[in-house]
Amino acid sequence: MNKQALPKHPRYLLIDFENVQKIDLSHIPGDVQIRVFMGQHQKSVSVDLVMQYQKLGSRLEWKPIEGNGKNAVDFVIAYYLGQVFDKDAKAHCAVLSHDKGFDPLMKMLEKEGKDCRRIESISEIK
Repeated sequence: MNKQALPKHPRYLLIDFENVQKIDLSHIPGDVQIRVFMGQHQKSVSVDLVMQYQKLGSRLEWKPIEGNGKNAVDFVIAYYLGQVFDKDAKAHCAVLSHDKGFDPLMKMLEKEGKDCRRIESISEIK
């Protein structure tokens, strides 16, 4: 019997750059799409970080947030998660943030059968 390959579902790493800036992405698996969400007042990124990120090519997208307000970046990340799961309910997502405010959203998504969790370190990516 011929085994057909199961369809691959997209994998995303969403980075709350307001909350976590020191990130080594050199060991991220090649199929993970990375989105870096930056607050309006984050005007600079280190040259070392830019050079590291540049190697990731189109797998990495910067998502600067326009406007400011309490939890502005967090709300945009939550919206983006909704878009990801709307396109593919079987997508795999991780939000890199030390902000425990994401945890109720993660619990809700888990109850709905979505693969999404908050991580505090890149080493937590499977």
